[in-house]
Amino acid sequence: MRCAMQDAVEELETLLQLATQVHQLQQQEQQQQQQQQQHQQQQEQQHQQQQEQQHLQQQEQQHQHQQQHQQHQQHQQQQQQEVY
Repeated sequence: MRCAMQDAVEELETLLQLATQVHQLQQQEQQQQQQQQQHQQQQEQQHQQQQEQQHLQQQEQQHQHQQQHQQHQQHQQQQQQEVY
């Protein structure tokens, strides 16, 4: 009897070990998936930030260009006045 009980206990222990190993593996897989998702989200956020920065730079460049154009016009007007 005792031998059979010992066998059963040992079997249960090995099953438990297997179960915990499987559980650990599943947790690791979930963690890896979460990390991958976070990485993708970070890349998307960086991409959005870059687009926003480019948009801001374009606006600034347009503004500078308009200022230069106005200065140029003023200069032409001054020259015309001097001629008269």
